[in-house]
Amino acid sequence: MKTAIFVCLAILVSSTQYAGAEIHFLNVTDSAGLGNIHQNGFGTAILDYNSDSLLDIFVVGQGGQNKLFENLGNMQFEDVTNLVGIQGQGDGWGVCFGDFDTDYDEDIYVSRRDLQQNDLYVCTNGVYIESAAEYHVQDMGGFGYAACFAPFTKSLALDLFVANQAWSGHRQSCRFFANNLGGPFTNLTASRGIADSSQYWDCASTADYDNDRDLDVLVSGESTNRLYRNDGGGFFVNVSDSARINLPRDADTTGYGITWGDYNNDGLLDFVHTGFTGTATSSATIARVSRNNGDGTFT
Repeated sequence: MKTAIFVCLAILVSSTQYAGAEIHFLNVTDSAGLGNIHQNGFGTAILDYNSDSLLDIFVVGQGGQNKLFENLGNMQFEDVTNLVGIQGQGDGWGVCFGDFDTDYDEDIYVSRRDLQQNDLYVCTNGVYIESAAEYHVQDMGGFGYAACFAPFTKSLALDLFVANQAWSGHRQSCRFFANNLGGPFTNLTASRGIADSSQYWDCASTADYDNDRDLDVLVSGESTNRLYRNDGGGFFVNVSDSARINLPRDADTTGYGITWGDYNNDGLLDFVHTGFTGTATSSATIARVSRNNGDGTFT
């Protein structure tokens, strides 16, 4: 089974010489065929959709069409969106991918806002068919922001975790859809410990931060984050306070992006959290690094 990841990346080429030398980046966007995509791209996934060992690029269009760019090699990309059946106009915010049906190709899930259903593109012989309703993951609330495929239980089947915003009158918690392998997913949100519609949930990212061989979930929101520790069976315990992931945290801070990595090479996964802080008239972008202390807390 291939690994599922959720990423937002800029396409850059770096040139380095030796350790200690300056790192230089060369903007090859236009020459690679990626310069004129569409307006308001919010989410990006890097995946090998056609199993040719070259990484392709999927860009979510908020206010424009989703786009899939095939990697032709030699830093050249071709727009194959219509050729492979990718549809969907506007209001897409997040994207994740994974081989949830274990047929050795990458399927794509797009979370959408503004009272539209989310999309599940199932890949069959290199062509995508939108099948969210068939698999019961359309999540019709209409406030999807981000999602991730991950094997949360010992079955190793890729389940689906969706981060939703909560607007006045349309309040939504995150969603947990259990993979039944061969049939529709089952919405187990109410029984997995993640039902919480008190915040605007903007991003979800998975990692085994406590090294107990199961995947936990970190969700960023407006004014707070949630760290859900997996008990090993797919039930999540909110350990946000004891893990100290919200300290210090301003009430007017909004979180958007999360990525995990062991920046200090101590065998423990740390995370970087990006977003902005301020008001409607004055704001600033932020990026915060949280170090894993190895005792269930972060600094």
